[in-house]
Amino acid sequence: MTRGGGFAPGMGALATSLNYAPASQLRPNFDGGLTMLNIEKAIEAAARALCRLEGNPENTKFGGKPMWQSYLPPAKAAIEAALPHLRDD
Repeated sequence: MTRGGGFAPGMGALATSLNYAPASQLRPNFDGGLTMLNIEKAIEAAARALCRLEGNPENTKFGGKPMWQSYLPPAKAAIEAALPHLRDD
């Protein structure tokens, strides 16, 4: 069962939609703040969790990619919704 697709593991579209610089332009953040890499890891973790929640094996190939990647759109939506509540702005 797919949840959409067309999302690359690099999450470049996330950087654009959230107005963040690409991960290659970010400086290390040692004070525990949110960085692009942290957000990417959170989205991947959420996508993997959604995949497991529906009883699907994360790394089984689905459409030529690991199954968890088909859960990236709903995971991205959840992280985007939560992000304003996690930032100190």
